[in-house]
Amino acid sequence: HAGPIMSSASAPRQPRTEREVRVDLAAAYRLAALAGWDDTVYTHLSARVPGRSGVYLINEFGLGFDEVCASNLVPLPSAAASGVTSQRRAAMPSRPP
Repeated sequence: HAGPIMSSASAPRQPRTEREVRVDLAAAYRLAALAGWDDTVYTHLSARVPGRSGVYLINEFGLGFDEVCASNLVPLPSAAASGVTSQRRAAMPSRPP
């Protein structure tokens, strides 16, 4: 009987870097776009930034999921009471009438 190739005991997980999380989150946005899960303006994915307590990465408001890349993800501090939608509104540039 062959056992697992690697076990968690023999290969401790290394801490992830912010860059790795950015690349993975951008890939998740692209996959969501391919699956058609980007149909509303307030749909979003997010990920915690390693080493920065309470900071999350989210797509820049107005970008299509197919336009998201690691370098244009925006770090936002979490706010327990206001939620991501309020944070997103605060991060939006003001638009002329």
